[in-house]
Amino acid sequence: EKKGGEEGWRRRVEKKGGLEARSTSALEDLMMTLNTKSILSRVSLFCLCAMVVAVTLSRGVCRADENAEAVKTLVARLTSGDDEVRLQARFSAPKIGAPAISALAGLMTHDDVNVRIAALAAIELIVHHAGRPGGVEERGAVCAELVKLFGNESKDVKREAVHLVGYIAGDSSARAVAELLYDSDEHVRE
Repeated sequence: EKKGGEEGWRRRVEKKGGLEARSTSALEDLMMTLNTKSILSRVSLFCLCAMVVAVTLSRGVCRADENAEAVKTLVARLTSGDDEVRLQARFSAPKIGAPAISALAGLMTHDDVNVRIAALAAIELIVHHAGRPGGVEERGAVCAELVKLFGNESKDVKREAVHLVGYIAGDSSARAVAELLYDSDEHVRE
């Protein structure tokens, strides 16, 4: 098998399972193997880069739609009258992660105490999941969502957000936490 040229690159990409498997590696392979001196190669490289960008952007849109649907399902299951359904919903919350926190915070003021407890437990599971070793990428997004809750009208939601941010906070949230030292609620200040 030839290592150079477009045909060699295509064979290597097919062996790896297509561009979606490692789009950046495939792009790096292409850049190294194509003869970029010819105009045709430059055009091919430009088209490939455009395709990679389009696929990456479309995946982000799909994920946002999937997350919105997952959050709706989670909220519906947490507000169910069935204890077992609520329990399973709580355990599924870390799979959704940060996108669910705002909706879950809204449930923390629900009329049904069981729904409030389930919503708080789901947020706690998301926070602890993000705080696990290897959860660095999730941690920032979860922390940012918790910091948004510092301005919540409900003192209970605000208190829980402050408490939970302590598990995963980094330098980026230090200023927001420091501002709470002057909060009117003594429990938040603590």
